[in-house]
Amino acid sequence: MKKVQCSHCGGSGKEWAGMSFDTGQIQYRTCSVCKGTGSVAAEMSHFTQYPDVSLEKARELIRKHGKPVEICIAGNHDIRVVFKDGSRYILGGFTVGYRGTGPDYCEKFLNEAGFEVSIDQIAEMEPPVTLVVGQPYK
Repeated sequence: MKKVQCSHCGGSGKEWAGMSFDTGQIQYRTCSVCKGTGSVAAEMSHFTQYPDVSLEKARELIRKHGKPVEICIAGNHDIRVVFKDGSRYILGGFTVGYRGTGPDYCEKFLNEAGFEVSIDQIAEMEPPVTLVVGQPYK
């Protein structure tokens, strides 16, 4: 399987963990996405755990590939997105099943992707949920 640079850590293999108030030294931990390798499978090339960053990456993918034809919301904060040209990506940071930041960003993404799903429906979702173009969410 093709490997690409990890988008979450920028290929460094580490992510910001904090900063010392005494010295100002930045502390890092092993990247939670690539597990410190700096690379991920190609379908994870746009994956990040931050919903605001994930929304921007999703918008970038929509500009490149058009609107998705299928979205599968998994139970572990992952959304699998399939485009008409066959491209597949896994995006993170989007959540369902309650009200909060992750679901708010999930609603923005789903609406921009052409799936009209309300925040009330998102709060009631129990993963896994698959949304397909032309089929309303029940």
